[in-house]
Amino acid sequence: MLHLHKTAQLLFLILLSAMMISCERHPPLTQSQAEALANAKIASSGNDWGRAESIKLSDRIGDRRFWVLRYEPSEEGYLRMVAVNYRSGWIRILTPDDELTEVIHINSRTPVVLLLDEVTRDEWGDETLQAWQERSQTLNSEAREAGREPLYSIRQTYHSWQLVWGWNEGRGTNPGPQERRQLHGLHAAAIWIELE
Repeated sequence: MLHLHKTAQLLFLILLSAMMISCERHPPLTQSQAEALANAKIASSGNDWGRAESIKLSDRIGDRRFWVLRYEPSEEGYLRMVAVNYRSGWIRILTPDDELTEVIHINSRTPVVLLLDEVTRDEWGDETLQAWQERSQTLNSEAREAGREPLYSIRQTYHSWQLVWGWNEGRGTNPGPQERRQLHGLHAAAIWIELE
């Protein structure tokens, strides 16, 4: 009887531990993680919308926030946007009447940065800092030699660290279409992020 009581206590502790672990909150998604999930969702539906033109984090809607990604409109001129839940990674393709479509306004005067790489705060460390400092110095030297603006740097956000181009004294920049194409030629996997 005593053995059965100890077994029940042990089983209870194991179940309690499992419940506590499953209730832990996951860190929020970074911008690049959100884009990867959105692109996978689009590809799984048999489409290819290209790269996201803009990514913004929504204000709270109830108790939720979303990464909202805007893609180039369809040939018919229809809006193409995807929302990715900031915490869970749940994805939905937005309809034109969805309230989240208001998160991103098309404005060429909005300052932007080109995101080359991103890590969460948990992944950040001295090795990453040193590697990114060396990489940004190299990229800035190459930019100067090629006659481009040397605006490669490290940017800290609330949820991540980013290696970017265009973080111009903390304000972002407004590159023209030719400069955007040139930078995309150099950094094919990078994405433009509009700053608020």
